[in-house]
Amino acid sequence: MRNFYILTFFMFFMFSYSQYNLISNYTIESVNNFAIVGESGTLAFDNTIDHTENSGGSLKFTNQAADGLDNFKADQISATEMAKSGAGLYLLKFYVRGPQNARVKAAISNGNGVFNWAEFSTNLANSDSNITRIKTADTWQEVSSYMTLVEDWATVKLYNTSLGANTEIHYDDISLTKVNSPKELVDNNSFNSDVSGSGWELGTTTFVGEYTTDVDHTNLIGSGSFKLVHDDAGSTSDHIKFSATNPSNYGGAGTYVLTFWVYSTQGEWIKAQVSHSAADGTQSSTQCQFSESLVGGNPEMTRVAQNNIWQKVTSTFTMPDSGYATVRLYSVKSTSGSNIDTYFDDISLHRVVSSEQASTDFTGWEAVNATSSINSTIHSLNMDNGNPTLTNFDKYIDTSITKYIKVSLKNNSENDGLSFIYTRWDGSLKYLTIPIDPGSTNSNYQEYTFDLSDDLEFVGNIENFSLRVRKSKSSGGYGVVTETGSVDFQTITYSPTASIKDIDAKSFYIYPNPASKIIYVESEIDNEIISIYDLTGRKLIQSKAKFIDISQLSNGVYILELDKGVQKFIKK
Repeated sequence: MRNFYILTFFMFFMFSYSQYNLISNYTIESVNNFAIVGESGTLAFDNTIDHTENSGGSLKFTNQAADGLDNFKADQISATEMAKSGAGLYLLKFYVRGPQNARVKAAISNGNGVFNWAEFSTNLANSDSNITRIKTADTWQEVSSYMTLVEDWATVKLYNTSLGANTEIHYDDISLTKVNSPKELVDNNSFNSDVSGSGWELGTTTFVGEYTTDVDHTNLIGSGSFKLVHDDAGSTSDHIKFSATNPSNYGGAGTYVLTFWVYSTQGEWIKAQVSHSAADGTQSSTQCQFSESLVGGNPEMTRVAQNNIWQKVTSTFTMPDSGYATVRLYSVKSTSGSNIDTYFDDISLHRVVSSEQASTDFTGWEAVNATSSINSTIHSLNMDNGNPTLTNFDKYIDTSITKYIKVSLKNNSENDGLSFIYTRWDGSLKYLTIPIDPGSTNSNYQEYTFDLSDDLEFVGNIENFSLRVRKSKSSGGYGVVTETGSVDFQTITYSPTASIKDIDAKSFYIYPNPASKIIYVESEIDNEIISIYDLTGRKLIQSKAKFIDISQLSNGVYILELDKGVQKFIKK
């Protein structure tokens, strides 16, 4: 039973701290990689208070100014690490503990000194979305914020802002991870080029507005925003729009997040709408709901809180299966007359990925490049396109306990190949194809197995994975399908390389994986010799410490060996 609990904890840990955590020493084993910066205050390692109670301690941050903005930072995230993940949407998350109502802020600054302040939605101080408060005294509280990063490196800064001098706040398990969601649905979403031909346009030709570089949220050279001129006081229709031509390629029906930044006159009303058109031509619209700066308590209207200051707006909503979707952003009504300039920038629409591991049925999978139907737990994929595909956008595969993927299906077509497609750690796609029996030779349900036990790139938590039906070519290999018939998918199972009994007896764990600076080896045996090899068999590191510095290794895949066996990990 003890081994079962260890395995359960590790699976939870791997979700909580994504494989792309960019912060070293995030479980806080010392003050390494953290320092006081700018304002006053003291920072110390405290091994008596720990969020997880098994990974060292926490950072004790004591402010010195009575009403100051004391802060500490995580060391600069290097260009190499950030370049691996690239610009995009990130999740900053940490745990905080201190006196009730103590105030906390967070920011990410880039090399040009530009600050991106974290936006919070709960426990706000004076309705300021940049400041969250500790709700319960001396109790760990999770704090998180989605943030858009556009630079190749960044510095995370955490702030203790009030409650008088010498207030102690503890921080632990600090992570910055890129959101592994489907591709961004909005093109030219940061307006790094003119809007011409990029899908952005005014709602109608009677509205006034244009692409401009005069005002830009990120202040990057060559980047701009879309200016909408509200030229009719009291109007509710002035808006800009963008059509995402095929959101079904990214997941179809599901939960989506729309995020944008707005810059306008204080008191200007803003709303957002996503219009959908289903494959049969049915039209519908979703009015986005907001939680902050509401107009008269109406959740469909948010108000510009400060005059000519960039303000982040976020809404989560459910979108039905669509042939396409159109994002519309409105400058609704001005309290100060007409001809109000409102600027929109860094507009993002993406699907939310679930925290759950992939299950054994296909009911949550989406058809891509084809149509499909679901009857009970059977997902029938029609061969009405050259590359019929089923994709799982919502869940992930834990590769530490998955080495074989077994698919039960009935082939009602003459196609004879099946590909498993997943995203490598560097963002590229990998295809593994196996033969399947055509329907003319076997019309029963059959189980087919993908062997990933020796796949050195199948590492970490795998998201956005697919199954694609293929057709063998006379010249060798596989290509597009014969577009008749269907394939009925029944179950998919994710199996380890050995029996559960053997896994309990022999397994050990490496996290985070991939990692950039430090890895931790979870094993029941202390003082065990740990060896790290490259793929040519050269021994590079030997240690008895469970925390191992890998910062000097080149980026790539390595083998870690214990007496119990070997496992792969990625240095990024």
